[in-house]
Amino acid sequence: LGLPIIWNGEKQSQVFYQEITERKRSEEALRLSEANFRSSIDNSPLGVQIATADGQTLYANEAMLHIFGYGSVDELVGTPARRDHTAVNDVDHQSKKKGRKRRLTAPDRQEISIVRNDGDVRCLRLYHREVMWGGRTERQTTYEDITGERRAQDTLKALSRRLIEIQEEERHAIAQELHDQIGQTLNMVNLLLRRAARLAEGEILSLINDAQAQTAELIHRVTA
Repeated sequence: LGLPIIWNGEKQSQVFYQEITERKRSEEALRLSEANFRSSIDNSPLGVQIATADGQTLYANEAMLHIFGYGSVDELVGTPARRDHTAVNDVDHQSKKKGRKRRLTAPDRQEISIVRNDGDVRCLRLYHREVMWGGRTERQTTYEDITGERRAQDTLKALSRRLIEIQEEERHAIAQELHDQIGQTLNMVNLLLRRAARLAEGEILSLINDAQAQTAELIHRVTA
C-alpha cells in the first residue's frame, strides 16, 4: 500500500507491506478441510444431505439418493418433500419445517418412515448437526436405513404374541381336559354312593347320604 509523504523536502512514496502469509495458510487449511469433509461424505455408506435452514437442498450423496430412490440431486430437489413422507411423518415434517423458520432447533436424532420413489416404505434413523458448507453454517442430516432392524423387531414381537397365544390355548385345553376328567370321576363316585346307600342302613346310610350330597355339590360346581 503506497502513501505519498514529504521526505527531505521532496515528495516520496511510503510503502506498507501487509503480512498475508498466515491468512493464506488459514485459507488453504480451510479449503483442504472442506475438501476432505466433502470426500468423506461422498463415499459414506450412510445417506448425507446438506440443506439450508428453510430446507433447500445444497448437497446429497449417492447413498442418500439411493435410500430415497432418486437418480440425481436434481430429481430429489424437483420432488416435493411431502411426497417422500408417510401420512404421520408428513405432519411432523411440516411442524419441524415451521419450527426451523422460527429458528427452533429440531432433535439431534429421530426416526421416521418414508415412501421411496418406487413406493417402498423405508424406516430411517436421522442425525442432525450444523456444519460449515461454502463458508456458511448449514444443516447436515445423516440417514441410516433401519428397515431391516424394524422388520426383525416386528417379526420378534409377532412371534412373542403368537407364543403367548399358544400358551393360553394349551392352558385352556389342559383346563378343559381336567374339567372333563374330574366331572366324570365325580359322577362315578356319585353312582357308587347311590348303590352303597341302597345296601346300607342306620348310621352308615346317613354318612353315605352326606357324602352323596357333597359329591352332588362338587359336580354342580365343576360342570356349571
